[in-house]
Amino acid sequence: MMMLMGYGCGVQNSDWQVKDHTPPSFSRVYFIDSGRVRYESGGTTRPLHPNRLYIFPSFAPYTIEHDPDAPISCLWFHLDLFPTLVPKLVEIAPDEALQCLLRAARLEVNSPAPDAAYLTCLAEALSRQWEKQGFLSPPDPALAPVLRYMAENYPLALNIREISLHFGYAPEYFIRSFKRRMGITPHQYLIGCRMNQALLLLRGQTPIGDIAQKVGYTDGKSFSNAFQNRYGLSPSLYRRHFAPRA
Repeated sequence: MMMLMGYGCGVQNSDWQVKDHTPPSFSRVYFIDSGRVRYESGGTTRPLHPNRLYIFPSFAPYTIEHDPDAPISCLWFHLDLFPTLVPKLVEIAPDEALQCLLRAARLEVNSPAPDAAYLTCLAEALSRQWEKQGFLSPPDPALAPVLRYMAENYPLALNIREISLHFGYAPEYFIRSFKRRMGITPHQYLIGCRMNQALLLLRGQTPIGDIAQKVGYTDGKSFSNAFQNRYGLSPSLYRRHFAPRA
C-alpha cells in the first residue's frame, strides 16, 4: 500500500543536495518549477528541467544537486509506492489530468494546515495514473509474496535465513536470486522497510526510543547506529534539521 512519507513546496536552501549512496527504498517525486538541477546515477549525468515531473528510483543510488545561484523550486513528495517499483528515473510532461492533480496538491501543501489524509488520497491517485501509464513496475511474481511478507513483518526480529526457509529457499540461493531481481540484498530491503517507517515517525513527536521498537530494533542505540550508517547522521539530528526538506 502506498505511503506518503513527506511533502513540501518552495525554493530549497543554497546548500540543498541529495546524496543517496545506498538505494533509498522510497521514491522522491518532484515537479520542478525553476532552477538548474543535475541528476547523476551509475556514472550518467543529466539535467532536470522546469515544468517536468520526475519520479526518482526507489532501488538505485543517485545524487541530485542544484546551482546555488539558480536554486531548485519544486513541489515534492516522498512516497513508498509498495508493491510497485521505480527501477529508473522517470520524466513526465504533465497532461491535463496530471496538472489538475498537481494543482490540487500544491494548494493543499501551501495551505496553513495541510491535510495529510487528503494529500495521501491525491498521491494515491497520482500513483495509480503512473501505474496505468507504465511508469511503475510490478515486482517479480516470484518475489511479490516475499516482499509483502517483509513489508508487513519488518518490526519483528526477522533474519534472512528464517525468511528464506519460510519460503522454501536455501539462504545462499535466496540472497543471490533476490539481489539479481531487485538490485539489492534482502537485508538491504528489510532495512529499507524499517527506515521508511522511521523517517515517517521522525516527522512527528514520537520519542526516538519508541521509534526504535516500532521499526524492529531492541533499543535506541542499535536503531541510532543503523540510522547513522545509512544516512550519515543521527535520528535526532535528522529530526532537527532535515525532516522538512525535499
